[in-house]
Amino acid sequence: MADIDYSKWDKINYEEGEEQKVELDYEIDSDGEPPEDQVGDQRNIKREKNDKIVVKEIMKVGSGLSKPGKPYIVLVHALGYTKSKFCFLPLKKNVKMTLGDARLPSGLWKSIEHMKKGECAKIWIKPGEFGFGRERNPEALQWPDLVKDDEELKQKLRDEEIYYEIELLDWIVRSDILGDGQLMKTYETKGKGLERCGDDDEVVIDYKISKLDENTNETEIESGENEVLNMINYQSELAQSKSAYSEKLDAKLGIDTKPPETTCPSLELQTNEKFTFIIKRILKTMKLGEKSFTVVQHGWMQKNDPKGAARYDLKETERLKVDIEFKQMIHIEDFYKDSTTYIRTIDKGTGTGSPLSDSIIALNIKIAYSRVSEEDKEEVLCENEKPVEYALDEYTVPPLIRNIMKTFKHQQKAEIHTILKEECTPEFDDEENGMFKKEFFDKVGQTDEATGNQRWIVFKIELVAFETPEAMHGLYLEDKIPRLLKMKDIAGKFFKAKDWPKACKQYQRMYSHFNLKDIYNNLQNEDIESEEYKNKIAECKKIELQSLTNICVVKSKMGDWQDIVDISPKALEIDPDNIKALFFRGKALLNLLEYDNASECFTKILSLDPKNGVTLKEVQNLKQEKKKYFEKQKKMYKFI
Repeated sequence: MADIDYSKWDKINYEEGEEQKVELDYEIDSDGEPPEDQVGDQRNIKREKNDKIVVKEIMKVGSGLSKPGKPYIVLVHALGYTKSKFCFLPLKKNVKMTLGDARLPSGLWKSIEHMKKGECAKIWIKPGEFGFGRERNPEALQWPDLVKDDEELKQKLRDEEIYYEIELLDWIVRSDILGDGQLMKTYETKGKGLERCGDDDEVVIDYKISKLDENTNETEIESGENEVLNMINYQSELAQSKSAYSEKLDAKLGIDTKPPETTCPSLELQTNEKFTFIIKRILKTMKLGEKSFTVVQHGWMQKNDPKGAARYDLKETERLKVDIEFKQMIHIEDFYKDSTTYIRTIDKGTGTGSPLSDSIIALNIKIAYSRVSEEDKEEVLCENEKPVEYALDEYTVPPLIRNIMKTFKHQQKAEIHTILKEECTPEFDDEENGMFKKEFFDKVGQTDEATGNQRWIVFKIELVAFETPEAMHGLYLEDKIPRLLKMKDIAGKFFKAKDWPKACKQYQRMYSHFNLKDIYNNLQNEDIESEEYKNKIAECKKIELQSLTNICVVKSKMGDWQDIVDISPKALEIDPDNIKALFFRGKALLNLLEYDNASECFTKILSLDPKNGVTLKEVQNLKQEKKKYFEKQKKMYKFI
């Protein structure tokens, strides 16, 4: 068979009990290290029986690191004989064996599991469980052709030590999808990477469905090329076709089989209904680019996919063979994990960067209401002829699109399906481009009377380009001021709309540039003694003061009195006589029942502006509140 080098040994003992570490022995080179082609490692070998031993002798070292495993199909040259030189298996070439097959002596296939491609080995099996004398499941054992009709020769194989000489040529990778031999997948081409289709993804496949009769004759039922399949209904189908072993497997894998409460008709209408559950089940185990076939054993379809069994007119005695080539995939993400918003990524785009909250983006956009039935037509609201530009920090782009854009790459294309009206309605009208008008979204989420389906809206978007402005801290002072004033203008729009949280967020964003020393750092080494620079510093101080006092105003609308007490001293550091800061500090202290401190603030305001009517009213209010408080305290003490 091959040139044999008997100096290398790889001894493996299979015994019953706990796991045992077996260290491999090697011939040592003159430098004290094992030869490079013989370097091994320690292996954990499962013990089977104390008196049953298998020894594998390496006659020719194989190549690579990979080894076959159960239930792979291996291709070998094989020779078998007993200690008394009785050859029960003459040299056979290109023999196929299935590792783990109960018809083979377990010592044989367990030894092949430890072989590398191209390796030649001599396997010695002691009489008993790992040879032809096994006690467990002896009826499944397949006897060699030379002895199958001769009981005397069978007994000879039971009693004598068995030798195999094996050359491992190649193997076919297989997997037992459910772990019980019911769905056996054989790989023709392995997929690349780690990506598998999810429960909502859309895939493109070539497929062929065939029947296998008792003699493994194959009869084609149907086939297709470049077929589109949407997995959107997979979870609900899985929940309806549970069996004991599949429930156990899914629990082990952490698969949630609860169907979504809300479905997306616009995606469901793309589903190819001719694909049965078994195809989707197999696809869940495949990687992109994989080509394989799966044999479905007798009776499995009738129990777990009765619709599929009826469709293929499958009898109990017939098996099903499913050939699939997984060619393309469009990822569909449940964005909020609540079945209200889906992102269907058509093109992942290029690069690694994504827009930031203040980036300027150029988009190709089409906005339409989705169909609610197969007969319905898509209602297109708008579609641009050339890319349109938006500044994300101007809030003319809907919140949902703004958040999703922060995850997009250059030239990424996607469809966004949603029923969330608030999330797809922009804060401010898109007057310049007219693509995101508030009236477009009035019907989002409404229920169609004829079908009972909710009205979904679909954004088809391509991120053509984006540009992120230079960071504030690196700008010249004259360039920082317009950026600050833009934030102030946006905050003012939110204030007029009485959206206090967003107005507050914008004012705080303004102040953060002062707090982080972005404004006064002078990284550009400008002339600090020039009159122009001093004027701009004074303007920045004014903006800083305005941001702080406006935060106090918005916080008072929100009733966050303690925040005002904490913020107002920063404004008074800039201008100790600032009436606005003193007033809202006094009002906050009054609401926190700190009457004396509140009185100090109001007194100082009146010393600066004696006729300040608003402050005079607050002073009267303070006196009344203070009186009520002390009267209440008196009653409490009297009661005690």
